Amino acid sequence: MATILPKVIKVIIFSYLQEDIMTLLVAKWNNRIVRLVRYSSKVAFSDNPDWLLLQYPLELPENKRRLLWVPLSTRFEWVKEFN
Repeated sequence: MATILPKVIKVIIFSYLQEDIMTLLVAKWNNRIVRLVRYSSKVAFSDNPDWLLLQYPLELPENKRRLLWVPLSTRFEWVKEFN
């Protein structure tokens, strides 16, 4: 099964999440569907650059979902956008 390369994810994040576009980006990661919330070049808890903020599980209400920072080098099985 093909995986989405980190550089492709970075292009997707820059083109959608950095602008004020009402687009929902979801991905399959570790057998769960997650929402790509934000990209950050720096985070306070690590010296490593390039991080993604994920929100999961999507089947729960918004106020019960967890947030998780993962490195941009994380591989996703697929990424889809919803307008």
